[in-house]
Amino acid sequence: MMTGARARSWLITRACAVLACAAALVGLPAGPASGASAPGPPPSRTVMILLDLNSSESWVGIARRAALAYVGALPTDVRAGLITFGSRWQLVLRPTADRAHLEAQLQAVQGPVGSDIDSQGINAALTKVTASVPGLRRPGSRLVVISDARNLSGPVPSPAIPVDVITQRLDPEDKTNLLHGLAASTNGRVARPGQAGQLALNTFGTPAASPSPAKSQPPPAKRHSSSTGVRPSSPWPLIVGLAALFIALLLVALAVSGSMARAAQNRELAGRIERYGPRRKPVPAEDEATGAARVGHGAQDVAARLMTSTAQDRLAERLDLAGVGRKPAEWLLLGGCLGIAVAAVLSLVTSYVLAGVLVGALAGWLTMRLTLSFRIVRRRASFADQLPDVLQLIASALKSGFSLPQALDAVVREDNQPIAGEFSRALAEVRLGGSLEDGLDAVANRMDSDDLRWTVIAIRIQQGIGGNLAEVLLTIAGTIRERAFLRRQVRALSAEGRLSAYILITLPILVGIWLFISSPQYMSLLYTTRLGLAMLVGAISLLVVGSLWMRKMIKIEI
Repeated sequence: MMTGARARSWLITRACAVLACAAALVGLPAGPASGASAPGPPPSRTVMILLDLNSSESWVGIARRAALAYVGALPTDVRAGLITFGSRWQLVLRPTADRAHLEAQLQAVQGPVGSDIDSQGINAALTKVTASVPGLRRPGSRLVVISDARNLSGPVPSPAIPVDVITQRLDPEDKTNLLHGLAASTNGRVARPGQAGQLALNTFGTPAASPSPAKSQPPPAKRHSSSTGVRPSSPWPLIVGLAALFIALLLVALAVSGSMARAAQNRELAGRIERYGPRRKPVPAEDEATGAARVGHGAQDVAARLMTSTAQDRLAERLDLAGVGRKPAEWLLLGGCLGIAVAAVLSLVTSYVLAGVLVGALAGWLTMRLTLSFRIVRRRASFADQLPDVLQLIASALKSGFSLPQALDAVVREDNQPIAGEFSRALAEVRLGGSLEDGLDAVANRMDSDDLRWTVIAIRIQQGIGGNLAEVLLTIAGTIRERAFLRRQVRALSAEGRLSAYILITLPILVGIWLFISSPQYMSLLYTTRLGLAMLVGAISLLVVGSLWMRKMIKIEI
């Protein structure tokens, strides 16, 4: 028969094995019978089309047809995006394999854009496009500029990647020589609008397994019609498989922590029994600890090495204040597991691995820290609520003839946490030779309790000049109850203001996160343009100032 602890460990181990197998099975690619192919590596070639809109309406039509012909002749493994420029540039569509979506964006292009006849937005686009579209850093990627150079002036910057040019001289004033120089300086090609499709074929070629370009254009549009055009969609089987894997890892962490705690308790109990029983040879630690416990000890050692002694002491103090019976290394491991889980989910949902890792690390650290802070505040509030009843109990014990340490010992024996555990600290200091007042003062500082500080002052005064300590403690208990009643009344009256503050603070953040996930193209203007960055910084500043202002208004000291 297995004991309860071993049965739980056995069940957790089997659950982890089942989840790991499910993750492996779900994550496997579908076979040929299902009609789905295994997800391959991301396409290695990317094209960004830069379309000039600050010209005549007739040129915009010619440029649109040239862009459509160029896109239609691209091989299916090439991802294409769209940038429009005039006096400013705009990232319309990030690189995508969805030809239908890209063609729809090209059909929706309108021009010219306003009365300010200037095409110098191409300079900023050529300078910043590599940073805005990381896929252009891969070998084989190119830029395609479609412009009649009518409104260009001055030199055009040359990016670090090849630039192909589709242009034609419609007017003697057109500065097509600037675009020819741009193509020559970057080892690019030059073509007329009617040669756009041939330019794509000459640059990228046609895959051997695919039909001719004219016939292969419609199938890719149907094949990739489910793509968003902004970011590649993650396969749901992979998401489910990774979720099962992380649940298995979490169960392993729980099993390891539980095994470590049980092993420590068993060793402590065996040591106590051994002092009173017959002498026996101690069992080595390796034989008592299970395999999961050994793995847990190794992970704890690694986490402990990553933390400095100061950080460990500070975290151990906060864990003690929160009433958490875990070691700093265990708490760090739990936070790391949470951060990895959040990073994996965000990376799969948004397809931005770097952002997912950064947000996951921040979420893991912030969640564990806020959890400790919340538990510390709740424990201190529970201490404050129990203090009046405890003072009344001490006063009753003093009236019956007990001394103050004996009355405190009676409170400890009642075992009402957290106040019993804190007062036991003060009694422990007395047994070690310290004074009771200093021990109670240390408890007041730990619990941040002004009421207990006043009680310690009253005890010091009574021991200095004499008096009835029981009556003093009863008076203090009554005062604390009146202040607690007034505090609750004020909190009830200010509940509406606090709820409004919470909603006004969290609503913009939640809406922003949702828009960044659901419409990244719409929100990209906030971090790709100077005006957007200024608006984003201003919004964050106003949100912080408003939070501090509302906190000052709803926080009432009593």
